[in-house]
Amino acid sequence: MEVSAVAAFFTVLICSFSDSAVVPGRNRPSNKHNQTISEFWTSERMEAAQMLTNQNIGQATCSNSQSGRRKKRSDPWSKSRMQGAIDPFPIVSEEYFGDEGTITLLSATVSEATIYDATLNDVPFKHMGKLYFTNNDGNQCACSGTYIGPTDHVLLTAAHCVRDSNGYYSDFMFSQQYNNGVGHRKGVSYLFVPSQYNANDRNDLSLDYAFLVTKQPSENGGVGLYTGVPTSKITAAGYPKNVYDGQKLVWLSGGKGAVFHGLVHMPSNSMQMGSSGGAWLRSAEDGWYATGINSHTNTLYSGMFSPVFDEGTTRLYNDAESWYNSQQKLPRPECSASQFMCTDRSCINKDWVCDGDRDCSCGCDEHNC
Repeated sequence: MEVSAVAAFFTVLICSFSDSAVVPGRNRPSNKHNQTISEFWTSERMEAAQMLTNQNIGQATCSNSQSGRRKKRSDPWSKSRMQGAIDPFPIVSEEYFGDEGTITLLSATVSEATIYDATLNDVPFKHMGKLYFTNNDGNQCACSGTYIGPTDHVLLTAAHCVRDSNGYYSDFMFSQQYNNGVGHRKGVSYLFVPSQYNANDRNDLSLDYAFLVTKQPSENGGVGLYTGVPTSKITAAGYPKNVYDGQKLVWLSGGKGAVFHGLVHMPSNSMQMGSSGGAWLRSAEDGWYATGINSHTNTLYSGMFSPVFDEGTTRLYNDAESWYNSQQKLPRPECSASQFMCTDRSCINKDWVCDGDRDCSCGCDEHNC
């Protein structure tokens, strides 16, 4: 289906008060403050979040700062500063054009799904948390994230939570099972973003996903990765500012709407900034799988949009997992020449690929057939 977009595009960022070169695809995160990440993120810094208003991505200005002057900083991720950091959340304002069915689905009036408190010790929510970072304007920000896969070190979030058109962000710290300023803190070793992702290009929202390798392992494993269009029932989770001021993990359940231009629409998802990078999840007989993320909203249509995870998503995840294994000097899992590797690293007979049956738990053996 051909889809084009018209009208204005804008983004609103909310954050508090690092320059890095643009390195396509992957980057080692930096720390500009000669301190440990835990020392940097003091409670005072997390309370000092300021608002950014962005008419063009990459050209943000602080709305409540003192002429952009940098203030002396001690510890960036204290409890209060974590509570104040807000998400650089993309809000699109453009009309989508496509076939009649797509427009009908996008424009349909759908009731907002009921939002529930997540139980942090239960699957899949115990694998989730908040990702903190300093953006390239020196603003302290936060998104949502989810541990993926068997290594216990790979984290899924949104690409706009990792870099912008000026380069990668710095001072990354993930707080697993975060709740009101308290969580299990994890440093970040390496960042993986699609090499084609361009934060200035609205069309790249279909690539708005990223994987991070954490220095410390997950407290309790991770969910699987599911590629392809999400199933009809989706559980979305995150830390939206419009619920508990982003201090508690919440979830909702709803159906998918239109699928177009590499994006999938969840019309009943009313989460807002703070939820960026939070996983869309599906339950299967063998566990939970991430099938999308909270990526962006559109002022013309209700609900939330996610990129459709595809073979490129799988390759990027495999790159992150392989990088971690190489650092641990662990052998890269391999399948024989007569086998196909699923995203969970299990192997199936190549003759089973594109045979109409989902033999991989991810369903990736039936993609692009």
